Amino acid sequence: MELAEELRAALAGEVLADPLNRAFYSTDASVHQVRPLLAVVPAGAEDVTATVRIAARRGVPIAPRGAGSGLAGESLTRGIVLDFTRHMNRLLAVNIPEGQDKSCATAVVEAGCVFQVLNDELAGKGWQFGPDPASGNRATLGGMIANNATGAHSMRYGHTGDHIDWIDAVLADGELVRFCADGRAEPASGSPSHLLQKIVTQVPRLLSEWQKKIDLQWPKADRNRAGYRLQGICEGGKVNWPALLAGSEGTLAVSVAAQLRLVSVPRVRYMVQACFASMEACADALPALSRSGIATCELMDATLLDLARQAYPEQAALLPKTAATLLIGVEENDEESAERVVQSVLATLAAQAGLEGQPAVLRNRDEQLEVTRIREKAVPLLFRGRTGLQAVPGIEDVAVGADGMPTYIRRLHELARREGVQLVHYAHAGHGELHIRPFLNLHKSEDRAKLPRLMRSAFELAWELGGSISGEHGCGLVRSGFLADQYGELYELMRQVKATFDPKGVLNPGKIVTDRSGEDLVLSDLRYDAANRPEMTAGTLLHWEKGELEAEMEACNGCGVCRGMVKTQAMCPMFRALLSEESSPRAKANLMRHLVTGLLDESYRRRPELRRIADFCINCKSCVLECPSGVNVPKLMNELKARYARDVGLQKVEKVLAGGEGMSRLGSHFGPVATAATRLAPVRWIMEKLTGVDRRRPMPPFAWGDGLKKLRRHLKRLGPVAQPVDRVVYFVDLLARWNDHALGRAVVDVLHHNNVEVALPDQLSAAMPPIDYGDLAAARPVIRENIRMLLPYVRQGYKIVVSEPTAALCLSQEWLEIEPSDEARELAAATRELTGYLVGLHRAGQLKTDFAPLEIKLGYHAPCHMKALRGGLTGVELVRLIPGVKVTVIQRGCCGIAGTFGFQKRNFELSLKAGAPMLDALKELDSPYGMSECGTCKMQMEFATGKKTFHPIKLVAAAYGLPRSGLKLG
Repeated sequence: MELAEELRAALAGEVLADPLNRAFYSTDASVHQVRPLLAVVPAGAEDVTATVRIAARRGVPIAPRGAGSGLAGESLTRGIVLDFTRHMNRLLAVNIPEGQDKSCATAVVEAGCVFQVLNDELAGKGWQFGPDPASGNRATLGGMIANNATGAHSMRYGHTGDHIDWIDAVLADGELVRFCADGRAEPASGSPSHLLQKIVTQVPRLLSEWQKKIDLQWPKADRNRAGYRLQGICEGGKVNWPALLAGSEGTLAVSVAAQLRLVSVPRVRYMVQACFASMEACADALPALSRSGIATCELMDATLLDLARQAYPEQAALLPKTAATLLIGVEENDEESAERVVQSVLATLAAQAGLEGQPAVLRNRDEQLEVTRIREKAVPLLFRGRTGLQAVPGIEDVAVGADGMPTYIRRLHELARREGVQLVHYAHAGHGELHIRPFLNLHKSEDRAKLPRLMRSAFELAWELGGSISGEHGCGLVRSGFLADQYGELYELMRQVKATFDPKGVLNPGKIVTDRSGEDLVLSDLRYDAANRPEMTAGTLLHWEKGELEAEMEACNGCGVCRGMVKTQAMCPMFRALLSEESSPRAKANLMRHLVTGLLDESYRRRPELRRIADFCINCKSCVLECPSGVNVPKLMNELKARYARDVGLQKVEKVLAGGEGMSRLGSHFGPVATAATRLAPVRWIMEKLTGVDRRRPMPPFAWGDGLKKLRRHLKRLGPVAQPVDRVVYFVDLLARWNDHALGRAVVDVLHHNNVEVALPDQLSAAMPPIDYGDLAAARPVIRENIRMLLPYVRQGYKIVVSEPTAALCLSQEWLEIEPSDEARELAAATRELTGYLVGLHRAGQLKTDFAPLEIKLGYHAPCHMKALRGGLTGVELVRLIPGVKVTVIQRGCCGIAGTFGFQKRNFELSLKAGAPMLDALKELDSPYGMSECGTCKMQMEFATGKKTFHPIKLVAAAYGLPRSGLKLG
């Protein structure tokens, strides 16, 4: 492509013009899909100016993009996408003056800086950026400026554009200009271009001439994000340029950096949770509540609460079963003031009809945060069902003010009943911002026809109530076509502003200013236009229920939660290491959808580019746990890997690592001799050349002989348990069998010490390496043979206890996707992870606690597959029963090694980068030791930090005084 080559020659950043990346950038969190010509990932402002100049000269549209979490298709284009998130993501400066007016605190950010990263950095200083969109864990400041974002705190902090001193932005001619709130607009270098001169003379004149009409005709709602902000931004001929650019969706200029004004963090935060018998009763309470001094007021209805309980059962106590609940935030700088507002809120609520029970006052900050996080995940939660219906955006951004809410909700309910659609409600209720979505199936023509009718009727109702069709989500492809109806003759002023800034129409054309009708635009370029092709889903290699694969890929609504940068979020380690769209879980679901619908040629199933993208999924399961929509991306990618392995085959290093049990068995014949050999530099060099296993990666030591046979002899010496409290089979797996015999011995000894009868039948490995590489031809016979050998014990009442979390996950989940038999389900139901099993004995009063003290401090890392078992931090709970043991839980995501992934030369550096947050935290911890249940996590932790790391069972065995526990300190 000539354009791509010209850009590559001019830019320092990446130019992505291949069909896969074009597919990844074709969607956001809206229902639309527009495939761009290419994507540019600029390395700096110079790349942005060069790209805009080239696009302008060629007449190619260009659209800036942050996290791609927009709900209206704002960043979708058929031209060039500018992705700021990989390189231009820095917090450049924080200025908090001392000894003077603290209201001058500011932060300077690049366009790709993530909101949550900024506020995490500021938190320790007592400051924050006020406007807080629900997507803040991945939303970029550039995206927030383009959308003039706000969120739960809009009652207190307004919109993003209210807090900007200046924006550095690139004009349509490629000139970089600093636009200031005080009316200045200065080029970065040289004299102002003709275009800039035109802007600074014509825009102030236009706004001044239209001022009276603007004031008379502007919507009265507290929130209005529809179209360009024209009201209150021009005084004395000086334009507040950041206020104008904020919300312009990249149609006037492309923001590259900005100076933001900060607000202080409140010292006292409370939350009042009130339940209502109906949505109407809830709406009736809002006018009075909005005047009671509150900081936030968030609404969730019964449908959303039910979905949240399914997704987060551990938080069920905070998610009442009610028609509607309000989460009312009180934020002050002292307890007395906060308590006064709380009492005002309680008195207001007491006077409301339809209130259910007594409102709860949450003073615990952790509880407040848990509820807040769930509310922030409302949009993806709506896609958790697999019913074929989508919670469709369109009317979800109407703002009518708190006083208009009761009328709006009642009449909208009447409209929904006439159309025969179910609605789901969530809202920034205190400001009258309603996120109401209808459930529709956009694959069906009759439901498609309902959407524009619903939108037209809802918007006309909003205008009747003095409201706006957009309070925060913007216009994009969803609402731009209705702006002429909202603004009347003021829309002509918006056209003139657009033409002044962008005379050639290259900056995100078709957004805000458009000639197309709303009804036409909203149904254009739907991602549901491409029908699923049955031949693309036929002959799947994993087990899928009818329609499951198609439902799974469509459940990804593109919200971008998987791109989150919150420190405690595990999802997604590969994205955080690479910061590329192709490495995100969202891209994997997009990839599968493009294949299944035929938007990508079927030949891509056999291309190495596809396998490279699929390999970015390391099967850690974090996205399954943390994606609010519950999209099983690992299963989608395991299906792709299995097809690729069948059709193309495995690479040499994959064959070697998939057959790891054979290597371990061979090495055990030579024990320490084999271990010593693998640590010799020449041997490691030869191994790397022959196998692709990185020479820098230490290999696990080989133990003499077969650990399973040794355990049988040891068990025989221990003798039978006189009165067993339970009977279990110990599934030994690779590490305890061939590498760490002390681990297996500690397991058997602890179980025997607690009067648990242990059986050690013949068994093979759990087969996770071949599963990970898609080698189902190798994995399936191993699974079947294991089932044959273990099932007779299960049918005699034995449980299967597993000390390796990955093996436990295989037996309980992974095997069922490959061998979905009744026998496999029986085995899965009987499988227990070791520490969870022992904690269960303790809770039942059957675990001995005759522990000797162990004075030891450890940093604990929860393996990804331990979390995927959903049993909690049972290893930590277990060792904390031992006097003297002090454990610090490190919640910083994945260690990065991902089983055998980090052994490959091509992945070695990436595995360390992916695990860096956790590994760095362990290094900095005042604990000389680490702890983890996973054998490969232990290897990564010891290699990267130098801290000896133990399985919890070794600590338990040592505390019981059992000989040869394997706990060697120092």
